[in-house]
Amino acid sequence: MTAIPMRLEDALRFNGYTIEQTDVEAQEITVPTGVILVPAMRLSSLVWQRDGDPAASDSFYLESIPVFDDAYRPALLSQILDRFSTRRLGYDTPDMFGLAVRRWMNLNLGPQSILTRRYLSAAVPFPLTTQDALTRARNASSDFPQGQLAGDVDYSSFATDVITAYSGRMGVSVMDLVQQQRDAFVNVDAELLDSFESLFLGVFDRDEYDHDSPPASAVGYLPRR
Repeated sequence: MTAIPMRLEDALRFNGYTIEQTDVEAQEITVPTGVILVPAMRLSSLVWQRDGDPAASDSFYLESIPVFDDAYRPALLSQILDRFSTRRLGYDTPDMFGLAVRRWMNLNLGPQSILTRRYLSAAVPFPLTTQDALTRARNASSDFPQGQLAGDVDYSSFATDVITAYSGRMGVSVMDLVQQQRDAFVNVDAELLDSFESLFLGVFDRDEYDHDSPPASAVGYLPRR
């Protein structure tokens, strides 16, 4: 009979880590596309409890999770620990789970991954304006100085001012723009966690629920030992 896979928190403890919580202040993370605001929160983090330095595999690569900016790693790790610490690994052994996590991270959080690009796109500001964009230019030619354009030495025999308008927002209400912003909002953390679900069993212990029957997404129950 195959043994029931370990919970993530138990596997981490077996490898030398405990999960602890600390309160942190809000921060702003500046990235090439803008600024990402991280609110004040209580973070779950991994604390090494043994002598010497841990290997990356001891945390199943969670402490070195690739992310668009190192400053965001604690918040992302906290999200993973809060959601999955009591979940059972989807692999027979912790070592197999660690390899699966590393493969998942390389595929889903690499520099060219969709999730990484979506994190960066979340920092792009949304300008709430109904004004059309305008660009101005001046076309000028000269056979010999005749007309003064500006200053004492800027002369031309012919000049035309060109104004180019990029329409698309004129006539759109601010409320419509607000709705467009709402439609564009994404929770990239939630998308990442949903994808991370594939590394865990779709089975829950009975006392993980606050009611007598499991949700429709649960495959079944396992008694807590």
